Amino acid sequence: MNESENLRLYASMVPQMDAGIWTVEIEQELSLNKDAQRKAVNEEKIRVRRQILVPSAVFSLTEGMVVNRCPLPGTKAAVTDCVPHIILKGPFLPWIGRCRWKEKAVPSLGLLVLTEQELRENGCGTLHRMKVKDYLGGVGRDNGVFRPDYTDIPKEMAEQECSYIRIAGPLAKKVLPHMDELSYYAHCRQVYIGNKAEMGLDRDGLFSVVMSPRVPQYIPGQVQSYHTFLIVQDGLLREEGKDSPFQDFIVLYSWEFQVSGQTPYSFRRFCEDLTEKDADRMLLRLSGDIPDGAVKERVKEGFVPLLYHARTGDEGMCFYRSPLIPVSGKEIEKKEPFFTADAAMIYDAQSAVFDLSLACAWEAGRLSAVSDQVYVRQILALRKKAQQIADVLFSRMLSRAAESGKKDTLDRPEEFAQSARKELEQLGKEEWDGLLQGGKDAETLVMALNRTGWDTIGQGEGLMRLAGEASCITGEVMTETEVLVRAFLKENYMLLLPLLEEETAPLAAWLGKLLLLYPVPQDYLLPHPQLLPRESVRFFYLDENWQRAAFDGAVSLGLDSSRQADFNCVMERILYESTRKEMLAYRAALYGETVPGDDGGPKGGFMIRSHLVSSWPTLSLQAYDKEGKKLAILRMQHLAGETLLCILDGIPARIQVEEPGESLQMKILHKDYEVFRSDAHVLDLDKAGSGLLGQMAKRLGKKAEEIDVLTFVTELLTTGERTVFEKEGGK
Repeated sequence: MNESENLRLYASMVPQMDAGIWTVEIEQELSLNKDAQRKAVNEEKIRVRRQILVPSAVFSLTEGMVVNRCPLPGTKAAVTDCVPHIILKGPFLPWIGRCRWKEKAVPSLGLLVLTEQELRENGCGTLHRMKVKDYLGGVGRDNGVFRPDYTDIPKEMAEQECSYIRIAGPLAKKVLPHMDELSYYAHCRQVYIGNKAEMGLDRDGLFSVVMSPRVPQYIPGQVQSYHTFLIVQDGLLREEGKDSPFQDFIVLYSWEFQVSGQTPYSFRRFCEDLTEKDADRMLLRLSGDIPDGAVKERVKEGFVPLLYHARTGDEGMCFYRSPLIPVSGKEIEKKEPFFTADAAMIYDAQSAVFDLSLACAWEAGRLSAVSDQVYVRQILALRKKAQQIADVLFSRMLSRAAESGKKDTLDRPEEFAQSARKELEQLGKEEWDGLLQGGKDAETLVMALNRTGWDTIGQGEGLMRLAGEASCITGEVMTETEVLVRAFLKENYMLLLPLLEEETAPLAAWLGKLLLLYPVPQDYLLPHPQLLPRESVRFFYLDENWQRAAFDGAVSLGLDSSRQADFNCVMERILYESTRKEMLAYRAALYGETVPGDDGGPKGGFMIRSHLVSSWPTLSLQAYDKEGKKLAILRMQHLAGETLLCILDGIPARIQVEEPGESLQMKILHKDYEVFRSDAHVLDLDKAGSGLLGQMAKRLGKKAEEIDVLTFVTELLTTGERTVFEKEGGK
């Protein structure tokens, strides 16, 4: 679904595969085409078998399956026009049981809403918990209690825990929908997810919605408590349970809310609570009464004073600034990467205080790297291959000198090195390739790298041959040549890119996520709780100096000599450009978006800490720069239940936060639709003129038979709300 579409509705999303365990088996034969003949390589075909479980019932929900609920948990307000409903990630979930009524697919999940008084009077307010196999085996089942049977339940599912609630038969009939109404109380929504947080959502943006037929009531002067249960209701379709005194229902999820005379909190009100009268207070830095002086200036720049503990046992005060800064930072010029955290420490002689921001960044990058074994193997493999290429170059340099009649310069190392440097600088691409490959008849370097015995191609074999041809090569010549090779590769690292592409690709992908701060602990991002108080939004710039220091730490693994340090400089230059591209491409690849171009400009974003995030975790947003250009989202993720981090490809001047389409509320918007079939405020969907469907038909000028599920849902859907945060006066 593309960004221009707001919402699509589907009446149902029934799984296409029948319940059971399906086996997928693939056979493959490897063959070699040689001399126009095809010959099998493997005598036995390669076989891969995978099993797919299509459940016939649902007994529990995995964590994170619930996207939203309405009314929100803990609500205490006048929600008497709200039709309670729950939004789920799985588009097929309500129809997994493949239940049918009169040849029509109906949902096996339903939403049961009961008052606290009803739970007490019926003696059924307790949720019972046991294993699925015990539930199916009749444990806890008394006489007169109907509990539907299930067959073909896999052993793994039978060992899971499940919850159930026991409801009196008359109460179930009173508050649950009639059989002919079941299909109206579940539907599927599809929205664009490219502007939402990364939550493992369905790639097609599909969500399922289960509704309750019961609308909450408000009794003046009283607070009415409601308990809401997402239940497996396929037992309603069983004839044998029709007149049972009690019924057991599997409960997948539950929450509570209260009805009072207070005005309910809306999406817009949550957003408005985030705004500040003073725009400066919406920047990510400490606020409050701070005495004038050097400390106040540092705090305005985003620094936080902290205690530090040195390895020597000394303690003191230092400044630390996270990668999320309130002002645009200046790039620190450095000729080579930081090889240690100590090298990244900055000392202010005037105040005698250390700035440990970049040192902490270096350590954060290194710790993230060493905790990933795959990354460690890949970075060491890249370093080894780069060194092998340098060895080949070193060997060829001496070999060419010996073969070209320059033996007279070998006893003068500096003259030899100067002559060799001029030769290298004048090489064209073909000559460069030939130098590494050792002539037209030799194998290409890429093939040689993949060949067993590569270690003998470089220094080993080459120098042994040279020993016979040019025994006058001295240690000084070899040292000068080694220094020359290192310096040349530093300056001409672009020549290595095609040769190291296979090794750099996965590393750049990992490091791209590091630049987006994915593996960085939250304490590094928010070193003080007052940087992001409750019910606040704070804007920031992304500090590239901090990113580069973290990058240096991540690529510093295995440095144990000056030679390794020189190669680290080469690899840092090779990797950083491709890492920047991967940083821009990571989220675009997740959602099939166009990768933004790297203009080299600053990046920015914002953080929200609010009930808004926990209440609408899939909220949508659009960001624009000062010229009105839409900014791509590089990262949008929940750091905690109420904390959202968003990094953008540019500096936002206007941010539009929208109520998510999949969570749009359903309400009784017209007085004519307040049609109930009992004092419990249960909607009456009778198609006759007095029923809700009849009233909808009358209002829309249609026949009652034409009011299908989608028309019913559309008539109840509310319009989404939005809030705009915009810079004023350059702030």
